[in-house]
Amino acid sequence: MRGRTVLFFVFAVVSAWAQSANPWATIPRPPRTQPTHYSASSPSAALDVAAERQFLDLTNQSRVGAGLAPLQLDESLTRAARRHSAQMVAQKQLSHDLPGEPALLERLDSPNLHPHAVGENVGYAPSVAECHRGLMNSPHHRENILDREFNLVGFGVVHSGNEVWVTEDFAADRPRAVHTH
Repeated sequence: MRGRTVLFFVFAVVSAWAQSANPWATIPRPPRTQPTHYSASSPSAALDVAAERQFLDLTNQSRVGAGLAPLQLDESLTRAARRHSAQMVAQKQLSHDLPGEPALLERLDSPNLHPHAVGENVGYAPSVAECHRGLMNSPHHRENILDREFNLVGFGVVHSGNEVWVTEDFAADRPRAVHTH
């Protein structure tokens, strides 16, 4: 993979949530550039496909409102995002790098995906709308959502207690070259 890789880390602390209008803090994380095959099974969790669709709708409304093309849902990105969200809930940790889990590029490794740029947002909130609003109010997360290069996305939404945990995986996939003889 060549080009740029955009990854950001978000902490959402419940106590800070009540005290702050913008509870989302971001810390840039350097990319890992050597993907390898990843085929771990996902932990069991309460996935919410309807919430994933709601995230797609909200994300694309934000992009269209900014004059950008809507993102297309990608199956391999969705699988990676679902696995990651389920593992965050299982480990009760909001992170891009969980113990025992490959880095983002390895999690996105798919024979059908050939991205030249990838990005990831993670977060949790009481609702899909609040989580999306928090991500849009965070400059680095908003940058991922509104990156004009990204054309594919996958969402993984897991419920835990009164919270929805989300992973948003983005990619700028190159069209495959067509060879004619």
